[in-house]
Amino acid sequence: MDRAYFSISDILSQSWKLFVQRPASALIAIVVLAGLNIVSDKFGTGMAALFGLASFVLTLIFQYQITRARLDEIDMLAHGFASGKLLAMIGLSILTYIGMFFGFLLLIVPGIILAVRWTLAVPVLIAENTGVIDALTRSWEETKGRFWPIFASILIIYVPLLPIAFVGGVFAVMGNGDPLHPMTLVGAAVVNIPLCALVVFGWH
Repeated sequence: MDRAYFSISDILSQSWKLFVQRPASALIAIVVLAGLNIVSDKFGTGMAALFGLASFVLTLIFQYQITRARLDEIDMLAHGFASGKLLAMIGLSILTYIGMFFGFLLLIVPGIILAVRWTLAVPVLIAENTGVIDALTRSWEETKGRFWPIFASILIIYVPLLPIAFVGGVFAVMGNGDPLHPMTLVGAAVVNIPLCALVVFGWH
């Protein structure tokens, strides 16, 4: 069977279409995750582990709910869909992070390849009601021959974070590193709101 071709514009336009169809859930995720990160910056490193764990769990919950809802809207959930996928998503996230971490240690390129080829793992895990390893395998299969448009789309989505991070750093310097200084809080908002918005858009 011929594999459908899609371009960078196809990926981004369809992602945007899904993003704006029902924006309420996406906006809630952005506000909550950005707010948590901003508060974490305010309290400093002492509470970093606790806030980091809370952010990780909430990110998985939001990603699961949003992905499931979008798949349901386009009729892509498997028959007999089981709702208990959060534990599987935790395992999938840990496995992909470990794989990409060691991939990036090996001259960066292997990490980039894994990041692209495993892009579809979460939607596959939910849509096909499969296991973690099968989801990674299916994602690898579905992205075969489609590496460059996916890679380019990821760059287009996330590269804007670099100048945003720079601007946020300028505000932090203006606040003299004081987490309670208004300029530092503005810098945290400047960084975290776009960051979370782009992450949520990336799920779509």
